[in-house]
Amino acid sequence: MATTFEITNIDKLNELLSQYPHEVQNKAVYSTMTAYGRKIINSTKSNFYSIAKGKSKTNYADLNKALKISKMKSKFGVKIGLQHREGYKYRFIEHGTKDRQYVKNGKIHKTGRIIGSLYFTKAVETHKVKGIEDLQDTLIKQLEKISRKYNKNL
Repeated sequence: MATTFEITNIDKLNELLSQYPHEVQNKAVYSTMTAYGRKIINSTKSNFYSIAKGKSKTNYADLNKALKISKMKSKFGVKIGLQHREGYKYRFIEHGTKDRQYVKNGKIHKTGRIIGSLYFTKAVETHKVKGIEDLQDTLIKQLEKISRKYNKNL
């Protein structure tokens, strides 16, 4: 599921960004997207833990490995969500499954279905609604932080 965010005060941000070299601009934007992604991942974990209710002996360590933030290779952006091989079983919990059954020795064995809980989708929608202003503020903070480092090195 792809989610996009729009920034409204683009003139002010472009003015701030244009003061720095291209590498510094990219670093500021990526760090902003990563910080915002961490908020979504933390919300996803809290949504999942409220559904799972502590039934795991490993404290869902594979969920922590599966939830990742990584740079996109084809576009300028970051991917947030269940990635790599650890995340495949959590996709079943997110989206659910159909009724399953199989035949063994002429008997039909019904194995049931998983009802989707949409724990990741709910986290993304929550942050999409309240997060545009936070995203802009985070970008300005990241620019100030990077500018202090950049000006110190000059």
